[in-house]
Amino acid sequence: MRMLNIDKSNWKKVSLSDVIYKTENNDKLNAKNLFKKFIKAEHLDAESLNIKNFGDQDNDELPPTFYKIFKSGQILYPTRNPHLRRAALAHFNGICGEKTLTLSVNEDVGDYRFIAFLFHSNSFYTHTTNCIVGSTNPHVRWRDVASYELLLPPKEQQAELADLLWAMDEVIEKDLSLMEKYKAYYFKSINELTSRRNQYCNKEYVLSSLGETYNGLNGKTKGDFGEGERYINYLNVYKNFEIDENEYDLVKISGSEKQNQVRFGDIIFTGSSETPDEVGITAVVLKDLKNYYLNSFCFGFRLFDFKKLDPRYAKFLFRNSEIRHFLNLRAQGSTRFNLSKTDLKNKLTLFLPDIDKQTEIFNHLNDLESNISLLRSKLTSSKTLQKTLINQIF
Repeated sequence: MRMLNIDKSNWKKVSLSDVIYKTENNDKLNAKNLFKKFIKAEHLDAESLNIKNFGDQDNDELPPTFYKIFKSGQILYPTRNPHLRRAALAHFNGICGEKTLTLSVNEDVGDYRFIAFLFHSNSFYTHTTNCIVGSTNPHVRWRDVASYELLLPPKEQQAELADLLWAMDEVIEKDLSLMEKYKAYYFKSINELTSRRNQYCNKEYVLSSLGETYNGLNGKTKGDFGEGERYINYLNVYKNFEIDENEYDLVKISGSEKQNQVRFGDIIFTGSSETPDEVGITAVVLKDLKNYYLNSFCFGFRLFDFKKLDPRYAKFLFRNSEIRHFLNLRAQGSTRFNLSKTDLKNKLTLFLPDIDKQTEIFNHLNDLESNISLLRSKLTSSKTLQKTLINQIF
């Protein structure tokens, strides 16, 4: 972004305590009867002033330490874990926890719509993270927040800059809304087009008839990692439908070792996780990777051939809700959950269309995926534009 030419010659250096003040409107007896809505720290999105999530006493249990009242127009700043970059501008009255600061702007010197953006500037993040105390429950104290120094423009200029920043924020929120709606359509399309209930999904195969499983790395110790050959890490499988060749870690592999390498068309499963929902997540290898291995918490499934199941179609098939439900039910364990390869191969039945139809469905879903990438890129650009201006001002 081209930097704006902002004249700060008449801006005044102040401490944050000169501009905002902390309120402590605690009402242990009546707060829960006055307001139904409450805000936990986890309700707040990182680097966003907008409150999109909140608790409601009609449906959610109010935590026992929630009796601090906040008002619309106040800045809510959780003091625990300031590195998570959470701060919001309240647009309704409600209740929050005792560890959340409820801050009001001195209207004689500041515009609350402008000052709120300060809490998402890099300089403020740096200041507060440097002031963290406590190791078990890292937090920042009000006196340290209040000591932050800034250059404050005249109120008229604050209003002008606030209008610009909120206009940018409106664009970001519209981009976010559009992307979320498009993603919902995308996942709905995956579920509908790959469902076993479709009349064109008339070919039935037990998974074991289509290929064979293989293990990830074995016999490795901590000292083997950090250098050597590339291996596909767990997150690469968990967060991607398609294996990203640039997301890998390194491991030493000797010439005498027999370790499995991944190949084009392999379907990679997360075989072990701390929660059952994360077991059996898949990503497909759709590039001709050379000398790539696989982490030990995942396993691969290698098709005998591509005549019955196109691996490009498999990219979406194994992420549909029917198969995900099947795999979730077969996650075994208590503290850590595992997926049995034998169960997977012998009990999972796929209902597939013919290869030409698989190609057609892949092309359609892949187009939707590409459009999401374009929307995500536009959203990133909008956020970067606003962030650059915030950091230039503060």
